[in-house]
Amino acid sequence: MLLAGLGDAVVGTADLTVPADAARADRPYLLVANVVVDAGARRAGVGRALLAAARAHGEAAGCDELQSSADDPEAFPSYEAAGLQAAARTDERYLDGDARP
Repeated sequence: MLLAGLGDAVVGTADLTVPADAARADRPYLLVANVVVDAGARRAGVGRALLAAARAHGEAAGCDELQSSADDPEAFPSYEAAGLQAAARTDERYLDGDARP
């Protein structure tokens, strides 16, 4: 997990995972999930800094790909500004039976 801070406050987080891709000879890739920035710290470069730190972590781990998904259309420009491109569709089903938006 990455944390972003301003002063003494944590204003952003991102979860990182580095799995092996069995379809590509077990080469590692970086999964970035749950990129969250406090509403009061948005538009200040916090999300971009988190994604840059995630990329550096992936490169240090030998990853040649970064994957992330976002379901908030307001966040899409942030990912694009960080150099990510929409590339696939994400499908999901909640296994606990709860309906979520």
